[in-house]
Amino acid sequence: MSTAGRPEEQGDQKYNIDWGFGHGSTVNGIVRYAEAMLSFLFLSVSMFSCALDKQAIRQSDREEDMLQNVAQQYWDGIRWGHTDRAALFVKDEKTRALYQGQLSFEGSTLRYVDAKVLHAEVSAEKREKDAEWLREGTVLVHIEVYGVNSVLEVSNIEQEWQRDLEGWWLKINIEPE
Repeated sequence: MSTAGRPEEQGDQKYNIDWGFGHGSTVNGIVRYAEAMLSFLFLSVSMFSCALDKQAIRQSDREEDMLQNVAQQYWDGIRWGHTDRAALFVKDEKTRALYQGQLSFEGSTLRYVDAKVLHAEVSAEKREKDAEWLREGTVLVHIEVYGVNSVLEVSNIEQEWQRDLEGWWLKINIEPE
């Protein structure tokens, strides 16, 4: 009687699985399969994190553009003597009223010739749920103004802004006199 084809005569062949990675070697096949899966997983995670990084950069760029536009609107109000328009960028109503009075007084003694926002920079978004502000930002502004003595003064100033869900607001502290 022939014993060919019985499992005990086929040796290790009955436990040898061909995963398609080699010459029927079970261990090599499994290792190569695991390496391929890990490489695929690593590549997928890398691509996903790059997409998130690019999205965060685009969001930051949009925030900087928005801050620069808002700050320029504020300075256009100052430049043309529209103190009511400029004061709208102060969030607190009481502080806004005090600031508008201060701007009106300054407008009677100063004459702005030019005010241009040169650069805007924003911080990373705050992650705390109870944070008062989502972001903070700084703008660099070039100002040309005639003072009391009619001398043209040229300067570059930094101005701080804060962002909440409603928009960007001028950071200002005014104490009632």
